[in-house]
Amino acid sequence: MTLAQSHNVPRPATGARLGELAGRVTPALLAILAVAVLAALPLGRLVITALIGPTGIDFGPVAARLMRSATQKAIFNTLDTALFGALLALSIGAPFAFLVALTDALRGSP
Repeated sequence: MTLAQSHNVPRPATGARLGELAGRVTPALLAILAVAVLAALPLGRLVITALIGPTGIDFGPVAARLMRSATQKAIFNTLDTALFGALLALSIGAPFAFLVALTDALRGSP
């Protein structure tokens, strides 16, 4: 018995298995593509509406909104929350990952 057989490691798809894999991947890719298109359409319309004025492409209204103090405060709060949320997740997750690796090493698991 080989190492791959003893640990039930999946073998690479070859021959007939490639056809089965392609049959399962295609619906997943179509679903991902559909979600991407359905998400991009409203976002694209928002961008077009924001940038195109009666005289053509105009960045003035967008720049004016970005310079408002309320917008800058919202951007700062968003970045602040993301940064401290990531630091909190790291400070909680890193010790647990270390403990899991330590217990695996003590048991002699690969």
